[in-house]
Amino acid sequence: MNRPLNVFVLAAALAASGLPMSGQASSPTSPASKIFLSETQGTGHIENNGQVYEPKQGAAFSARGTLMVTGKDSHQTYVLSSGTGLYLSANTQVQIDRFEQEHFSAIAKDDAEPSVSHAIIGVAHGLVATCASEMMSGTTLVYSTPLARINVRGRRVVINVAANTTTISAVEGSVTVRTGAKDESSVTLQPGEQAVVTTGAAGEPQTVVGPIDHDALQGLDVMLASACQARRTVAFDVEAGAGSDEVVAHPTVTATPPTNLTVSPDRLNPGQ
Repeated sequence: MNRPLNVFVLAAALAASGLPMSGQASSPTSPASKIFLSETQGTGHIENNGQVYEPKQGAAFSARGTLMVTGKDSHQTYVLSSGTGLYLSANTQVQIDRFEQEHFSAIAKDDAEPSVSHAIIGVAHGLVATCASEMMSGTTLVYSTPLARINVRGRRVVINVAANTTTISAVEGSVTVRTGAKDESSVTLQPGEQAVVTTGAAGEPQTVVGPIDHDALQGLDVMLASACQARRTVAFDVEAGAGSDEVVAHPTVTATPPTNLTVSPDRLNPGQ
């Protein structure tokens, strides 16, 4: 089975995120982060802790290392215990390479994440729409693709990874896109902007920034709506455990997901 990141790319993502290279959590008593499967349609599988599972709505897993795969004409929506919703389109492979959380705040707002968190998510191929919580100061959310490292600071972002191309669409909030072996090139996207990263003639990534096409934006909004809806289908709480606190997922009333979730890639990236 293909993995979304090799060791080199993961190391680069760690460096870009500003996180320490150690795989250990920042505190031995920090909550053990979780990922919750809000909705699934079609085929796919989940790999967690060496076991392979069929996607089932309402399932929760320890987040770190979880591999999620969708098949043809399929999709899945997830919620991280930071409150961030993820929509995975068809033919997508994503892995949570790192996800750590501090202790939950007792005064967190409804739309804010419960604590400072640090995540690195690898996207091998396919499309991921992210609807993030209001991030706490110090939080990092980094996506890593074969061509780019994407630091997400704002709420609604779509990342589409195809052969030799990574497209990043900042619908709401700002995003920094870094490319090159040492992240020597970077651009910051503002709301409504899109970066298309391709392999240049010399083998180095090339980035072109422009506005998100209006027709493409309509398709992105549908998937982002699904990711945002997912956030309302679960509440996370912390229970004391041996050595570390345990995050527990409590499903809530399932919201009706938006319809027409199958969107042609041609509509998302016109002219490619």
